[in-house]
Amino acid sequence: MTSASRPGEAEPESSGLLRGTSGNEQAMSLLTALRESDRVGTQQAAHRIPPGVGKALSVVEEAAESTKL
Repeated sequence: MTSASRPGEAEPESSGLLRGTSGNEQAMSLLTALRESDRVGTQQAAHRIPPGVGKALSVVEEAAESTKL
């Protein structure tokens, strides 16, 4: 155990990866964190848009989809 680590914490290897976790597990964990971060950011942005503007944007989007612009 190094002086920087505490009991019960995983020690980082020289590559910066945690022991006992495969590359796939780390990739999945990263993707999960990114997805959650994106979801939270999208929700925060949506809360800043006034309801009337959101409705107008929705109407414009539907019109664009129906005319295949």
